[in-house]
Amino acid sequence: MKTIILILASSFMLFSCKKEQKNAMGTTTPVAVTPVVISQGILGCTYCTSQPNAFVVTNTTNWDTVMTNLANNGNATFTETIIDFNDYMLLAIFDKGRPTGGYSVSVTSVTENINQIVVNVAYTGTGDATQMPTCPYIIVKIPKSNKPVVFQ
Repeated sequence: MKTIILILASSFMLFSCKKEQKNAMGTTTPVAVTPVVISQGILGCTYCTSQPNAFVVTNTTNWDTVMTNLANNGNATFTETIIDFNDYMLLAIFDKGRPTGGYSVSVTSVTENINQIVVNVAYTGTGDATQMPTCPYIIVKIPKSNKPVVFQ
């Protein structure tokens, strides 16, 4: 009788445990993702907004629109323009409009957690003698994921 109770109790504990979700590496621990810079620089004032803006680009149509807007509003250069969106996605981050030059934006880390991808962004600078409104930006490439991206 004790054996039957032990088997039932063990079975109950085994099957009632919640299955843990895993990240792309097959583990439940956070994984650092190395972003590849595709473009970084300063745009002219026509692309500026009053608040920082960040978004994910997941297809060629949207990427073409971003590249066109960058080309029309500054002297953007790209390390690559043809992105395989089956394997990668882009993170586009734009600082708010600044009254002068001397500002920049960078991605300090990207971490894939169980339920999301966390992107830490640094907005730096104190301005300089350039008396022209500017908008710093960065675009990075990371492996594709269906998880939501949180910019911090």
